[in-house]
Amino acid sequence: MDPNMMKDAHWVMTTKGGVGKTTMALVLLALIEDRGGRPAVVDCDNAAKIAAFLPDRAVVRLSIGATSQEIQQDPTLATSYWDKLAELMLAGDSLVDFGANVDRAVLEWALQSELGPILAEEGVRLTLWVPTTTDPLGVDSALKVLRAASELFPESRRILVRNAGHGSLSIWEGRPEMVEAAGLSTHVVDMPRCTSEGWGLFEKAHMPPLRVLAMSPAEIASYFSLNPLAAQRARKDLAKWMDAMATALAPIVFDTGDDIGGSGPQIEGIAGGASPRDVHGTCPGAGGEARE
Repeated sequence: MDPNMMKDAHWVMTTKGGVGKTTMALVLLALIEDRGGRPAVVDCDNAAKIAAFLPDRAVVRLSIGATSQEIQQDPTLATSYWDKLAELMLAGDSLVDFGANVDRAVLEWALQSELGPILAEEGVRLTLWVPTTTDPLGVDSALKVLRAASELFPESRRILVRNAGHGSLSIWEGRPEMVEAAGLSTHVVDMPRCTSEGWGLFEKAHMPPLRVLAMSPAEIASYFSLNPLAAQRARKDLAKWMDAMATALAPIVFDTGDDIGGSGPQIEGIAGGASPRDVHGTCPGAGGEARE
């Protein structure tokens, strides 16, 4: 199929909470919209995190599935509830932020529905972004998702995102779990820790990176009650982090997909510097950022 006719579906998924799923989803959305894309944004989380961060944008809320009471009344809802997700993916580009523990139900639904062949036949290119931190539970969760995804969606792109927000993952280098996770991935990306002194304030205010970067240092100082020097540093460091993320992620997000099925994972660098495009001029919407 002509790559220009394909529909892109981005899933940000892992069982463990607090590993950076919503942060990753917001960065991906910023990159896609900066290139003129307008994917359907789907929030699969009871907390409605990404929906809360984008109040001025349409977000489809699927929560975490059918309730136990609904399933008791109609047992088929345990799997058929997620059919609406497939409908969105088949209709056009999509970006899905899965909350903690939702992956099990969704992957079981995908297995029972034979979703992989359907997506391939309908020209939907699935990219799974699987974040992990230094936490052993995070690594184990990422590994389980990658194992399942490699079997269910062999033609998918599977990106292991090593989030250094809670510390360097160097301690996992060479460990069997990380070696296997990397082997199941088509790409491995390192997400550096954002050193901006305003990070916690931006997060608490539910404000995504590009919303902050659209503000002047004076506006940041006023909005977050920072002195002018602190505001300048906070904005500069956030811009550096966002540039690094764009440099690492854009080649994957906008790839034609011809490299899928290669012999091993591609390691994407995180050196700072200019992004593929100026991502500071646009904003995915009002709202905020989270470390889900």
